[in-house]
Amino acid sequence: EENANLPSDKELAAMQLCPGRNSIRFETIRRGKHLIAEARIFLWKQNDGIVICDIDGTVTRTDIRGFVDSVVNETPTNAHAGVCDFLDQVASRAHVLYLTSRPLVLADATRFFLDNLKQSALSAGRGIGARAARMPQGPLIMARSNLTSALYSELVLKNPHEFKTWALHDILAAFVPTTKDEDQLVMPMPFKAGFGNKHTDCRAYQTAGIPNHAIFLIGTDSVLRLPYLHLHDTGGLRNTLSAHNFDQFNHDEQISSLDSNNSPVFEGYTDPHLRHRVFQILGAPPIPRPLLRPPSIRSTSV
Repeated sequence: EENANLPSDKELAAMQLCPGRNSIRFETIRRGKHLIAEARIFLWKQNDGIVICDIDGTVTRTDIRGFVDSVVNETPTNAHAGVCDFLDQVASRAHVLYLTSRPLVLADATRFFLDNLKQSALSAGRGIGARAARMPQGPLIMARSNLTSALYSELVLKNPHEFKTWALHDILAAFVPTTKDEDQLVMPMPFKAGFGNKHTDCRAYQTAGIPNHAIFLIGTDSVLRLPYLHLHDTGGLRNTLSAHNFDQFNHDEQISSLDSNNSPVFEGYTDPHLRHRVFQILGAPPIPRPLLRPPSIRSTSV
């Protein structure tokens, strides 16, 4: 039944949640065995911003090797240089939400990876003596499918973006309209930016309403691009930024280089131009919330 597993308002109130991360535990007895499942609930404000981040190939350097490293090694190392420090700084301005097409059976291993990945100060470009950087806390959204189905969707059907689109739709549904005055309802658009390593990730972010200038695609060489933004086509960008922010956003000093499609290129998570641009995005005025028409695939938050 639709929404059968969602807690009611009364049940949520009884949990007495605190702002930020909360831990919960489910217990049941099945076939004489006492089963326990632990999860996390994050309590955010209605007007908080969210940055979406894929894991395999986006946090890790590669899909397959990074996946194996993250679920097998107690001390994972296959990660893009500076990703911990970059997302940690992003988390000081917005919430980070991890969205992956990994199956739910890998929830514990994936959470362990995110909780234990750390990088030296030198890898983050902050110099000797600075503290080691870790990944920020955030919800982990995973597919309800089993491992075989997840691999089939990723490798054969090549449609993981459908699940991710549905997942983002579910999250948007939690941000209900607020009243600005007696005659006008405001539909909050919490998603500020998205990071992925495949064009299917970018399609999901675009379908969820994240603007082209805030969708970042990273390669195995750690170079990030804005695949849907061309600097000669700035109409949509001008509509979503103030005049001052638009001029600053397009300033050449904020761009490491341009690719053959005249799109900005950033030399990794340690590139100061990338951080400047993302911080501008997070500080820009809210954008209109789109009307989504997602495919019929469900997600699970853990």
